[in-house]
Amino acid sequence: MDDITATLVAKSDQLNSADLVGGGVTVTIKSVNVSKGSDQPVSIEIGDGMQPYKPCKTMRRLLAVIWGTSSINWVGNSMTLYCDMEVMWAGQKAGGIRISHVTGIAAAREIPLRSSKHKVTTYTIRPLIIALPAYADAEIESRKAEWAESFKIGESTPEKLINSMIKKFKLTDNQKLTINNLAITK
Repeated sequence: MDDITATLVAKSDQLNSADLVGGGVTVTIKSVNVSKGSDQPVSIEIGDGMQPYKPCKTMRRLLAVIWGTSSINWVGNSMTLYCDMEVMWAGQKAGGIRISHVTGIAAAREIPLRSSKHKVTTYTIRPLIIALPAYADAEIESRKAEWAESFKIGESTPEKLINSMIKKFKLTDNQKLTINNLAITK
């Protein structure tokens, strides 16, 4: 084995910029934990054996602009993280984690954000296109009764189910129609 990537990982409870020196990584958000009053109040679980990403305030502001301030809306979305060696810490270039691409936007966005007391930096965020697996028609057929009951008793709606599913799977228009029609079926 000649790849030294695993030996570069910092010993820490979080993803560090040094972990990304060899190149960026695209991750999908599994969950978000918010603990007010902490130095790092947002912890984003990204799975794949990686430590959680704890974004700095500037990157939290960027995510809030892109996906909203309710972190539950972030789950299922993906982003590309990279090491920006120009990030300053205590007056010196120390490197930091930045976001370059996200899902959920159709075109690149220029987002000006305050990066320090006296400085506003414009961040260019590009769309991240991830090919989603197709949802099997047979799976829809096998779950129709379960979903129809869920709609009937008010646990969910076709719109909520479809919005949840399209974060993980590609649905055809016919599949969406089938799900919508379950709310009409008696």
